[in-house]
Amino acid sequence: MSDRIIRVRYSKDGGYNYSNWRELALPQLGEYGQRTQPLRRCGRARSFTLETECTSPLVVDIMEAVADYEVSA
Repeated sequence: MSDRIIRVRYSKDGGYNYSNWRELALPQLGEYGQRTQPLRRCGRARSFTLETECTSPLVVDIMEAVADYEVSA
């Protein structure tokens, strides 16, 4: 894993309790078409909250975040 890491943890109860941190590698400088690997196997929740932390020595801007979800009957 590189030194450019984003750490993500999530809460299923609106921010009262959080999961363990998961580390995802960020693309290197100049790799504009590359994406970070998706965060998978988070489970189900009604009030889902994400918290992120970046360890990059450079400024990192999160340009877009996408959630793919299903509504069960």
